[in-house]
Amino acid sequence: MPRRELLTPTERLQLVAFPEDAGELIRVLTLSKADIAFVWQHRGDHNRFGIAVLMAYLRYPGRTLAKDEKPHDSVLNLIAEQLQIPTAVWELYADRDETRREHLAELLSLLDMKPFSTRHYRALSEWLQPTALQTTRGMVLAQVVVEEIRKRLIVLPPVAVIERLCAEAATRAQRKILTIL
Repeated sequence: MPRRELLTPTERLQLVAFPEDAGELIRVLTLSKADIAFVWQHRGDHNRFGIAVLMAYLRYPGRTLAKDEKPHDSVLNLIAEQLQIPTAVWELYADRDETRREHLAELLSLLDMKPFSTRHYRALSEWLQPTALQTTRGMVLAQVVVEEIRKRLIVLPPVAVIERLCAEAATRAQRKILTIL
């Protein structure tokens, strides 16, 4: 049976956090001219701002925002500065849940990303096995998985799913090592 808690609460937050370094944060949140042109195709400042924030979250850390989740202030400020839109319009974004879903579908297509699925879970579990044979550190396994998910252009699942995937791989690796010994 896999271990239930592989990561500490702090590690769970770190796994999907934005960089703390201002320069690195600017690097991951800077919109290209094409991004800005895409954003300006949408009607209303609140929709433009909303889709730009969703785009930023999909690119890095590679996840979607929960329905009632408020984005980090630093993300809102940097996106607002680039679009020259006040951050207060975030509160108006996606009064209709359909708008948010439509924007996410549009962004997934634009960014060529795929939602995380059971197929991805199985493939990543198998892919992680060699690393799990080399380390028992949960955070190392989780970071490797997150990097691979980003490389494969898959939307990050909830941290609990990543933790379970890593715990299962670690358990299988321990069993294999015990069998070898």
